Amino acid sequence: MMNTNGGRPGPGIMFVGLEEAKKAQEERLAMLGREAWKRMNANKTIIANGATGMFMCRQDNVVEQKKSKTTACVPENHDQSSTSDSPHIQDVARQLKEKLTISPEVMARFQYKSFSNSIPTTSQRATTSLEAMLRMEEVTDSSWKKEEENRVEDPSHVSDLTFQKLKNDRYEKMLRAQDLTISKYQKIVELMSERLEAEKKEKRVEKDEKSDEGERSQNDLEYLAAINKNLKEENTNLNKKYTTKYQSFRETNETKNSKIRELEKSLKEKDAQIKDLRETNRELHNASERDKKSHEELIRKKDSKIQHMQLCEKESDAEHRQKLGLLNATITNYEETRVAARNIRKDIDELKETINSKNARFAKLENDYAQANRYITLLHNKLAEMKKNEKKDDEQVKSD
Repeated sequence: MMNTNGGRPGPGIMFVGLEEAKKAQEERLAMLGREAWKRMNANKTIIANGATGMFMCRQDNVVEQKKSKTTACVPENHDQSSTSDSPHIQDVARQLKEKLTISPEVMARFQYKSFSNSIPTTSQRATTSLEAMLRMEEVTDSSWKKEEENRVEDPSHVSDLTFQKLKNDRYEKMLRAQDLTISKYQKIVELMSERLEAEKKEKRVEKDEKSDEGERSQNDLEYLAAINKNLKEENTNLNKKYTTKYQSFRETNETKNSKIRELEKSLKEKDAQIKDLRETNRELHNASERDKKSHEELIRKKDSKIQHMQLCEKESDAEHRQKLGLLNATITNYEETRVAARNIRKDIDELKETINSKNARFAKLENDYAQANRYITLLHNKLAEMKKNEKKDDEQVKSD
């Protein structure tokens, strides 16, 4: 059977190779997760890598490089040495690092840069996460399509419609994962704020007994509160940004889905037409089979009249040939009528164009004719006036 679907595969061959593509994508994600996990374990000097940014390190060169970035969120009376020397802050940072450890599968969805020269902030990582995910998904899409083209002999066997569906589903999953990470960071910030408030209360009680340590811890807590305030602002900005992106993506996805539905409707209509043609062909085949069986039964019953039956069979074969010839003639006539109808439509369009052009010319001629009539009436009026004036002049001459 010929493929009358315009080179596209049928509905039963649309999801061939989907399981293999999913397995390949899971293997890629696992490999990227292991690499990211190794990279995160290698960077042991970084504390609270996710939502809290970077706490103070003992290295003086790193502190000097980050002074310009951290002065915006540090109070005026804050002592830099107290944060690096305070064991309480180191305990809080260690606890936050334990809470903020992310699984390799989630880490594989983010793009990490080397932390040897510069340490990126939370906003930089969050803003580049979706772009990195989209780039990774584009790479996986292209590799998946190449694998499908290498696996199948016919490259057109991969359906663009199903490929677009899978791509849209993948983008929705990525956006859901992004929303989950943002909500996770929000929960972490809330827990940090609650813990900081509890620590403030404890430090207020201990302030009378240990004034020096109380002042240091108060400054540290104010420093952490300022950091948390900045993180909350960054999280709100990220939420606004990614909600707008998600809404625009959903709108484009809805338009694409509507186009896909229209294509599916057209495919269903074509399938129905193909089924009708197959049914008519089956009916013709059954009718021919019935005719053959009836002829065979007549031949078996009338063995004595073999010659007569042979003549009848020849006549019936001739009739069948005539019928087949008529059917072929009708088919050719149908094709010729279709071609003739197309030519007639073209001729009709050309005639319409010529009629429109002639109508335009006729309207122009009518306008010119109307202008000429007006000019003639004006000339007649002028002649009448001139005749009247001549009569008046003649009468005046006669009277004189």
